[in-house]
Amino acid sequence: MQLTIDPQGVPQNVAVVQGLGAGCDEEALRVMHAARFTNTSGQDHEIRMRLPFPYVAAAGK
Repeated sequence: MQLTIDPQGVPQNVAVVQGLGAGCDEEALRVMHAARFTNTSGQDHEIRMRLPFPYVAAAGK
């Protein structure tokens, strides 16, 4: 995932960098758009980041 967090903690410009398919990309986008972050640094500016999301595909589940 790649996104920008605005000063109010709302994700903007959310994008999947490397997709998994099978509906996972759409669900990840939905969750990140609904997320809210707390600015603990005290700085009033946006934050750009990439979020690595390790996963293990379980066969038959």
